[in-house]
Amino acid sequence: MTAEAQWHRLHAGLDRPLGAAGRAQLGVAWYDVEPDASAESWRPVFLAFGKTDDRVDALGVRRAQLASVSLGGALRLGGMEGGLALEQFVFARAFRTPPAPVESGNSQAAADAAPGGAKPGGWPGGTRIELTLSRRF
Repeated sequence: MTAEAQWHRLHAGLDRPLGAAGRAQLGVAWYDVEPDASAESWRPVFLAFGKTDDRVDALGVRRAQLASVSLGGALRLGGMEGGLALEQFVFARAFRTPPAPVESGNSQAAADAAPGGAKPGGWPGGTRIELTLSRRF
């Protein structure tokens, strides 16, 4: 298997103090990801010699774009500091690689071409929650 991704993240945020012991944060982010992954499998012809049933499966997504909004805060009490951050993805779009032409006589290839009946770009998004507690020494 091989996998790599080139990505860029743009973030704009506002960080405001709340008195002497707290902070509030608000932000927006844009992600642009270009993944590249594939898996190759085969069986040996005899013991460890030769290859048969060679198959290479490539990732069907060539690019993804996501946008998120985030809200967070921090509070200091004595030597302890606690923080909470929420990030909600509000936009997600996947650009898929066009599938290879499917031969009409191969029912297995036709079944592999439509994985689970998923709609292109149909990822519903997600939420990230981060809770931190730290103490300085």
